[in-house]
Amino acid sequence: MGGNALKHCVTRRYDADDYFELVNEVGYKLCNLFPDAPMSDIKAYNNKKSFGDLDFVVASDSLPHNWVAMVVSTFYPK
Repeated sequence: MGGNALKHCVTRRYDADDYFELVNEVGYKLCNLFPDAPMSDIKAYNNKKSFGDLDFVVASDSLPHNWVAMVVSTFYPK
């Protein structure tokens, strides 16, 4: 997105070690929220030094009707 999606929010870049730790934390939370939904993180380039975002794909046909509220109450997005 080139930084435009969050231009009105304070953001930061994560160094590689912190980023891959965050992948595990977010994945764990998503798996607990939606245990029956197939999901995966979008693999990042391992040779990058820092990361500005993290992407997960979750199969929508396996989500409960209130999935948005569940994500909001877990991650508190802005």
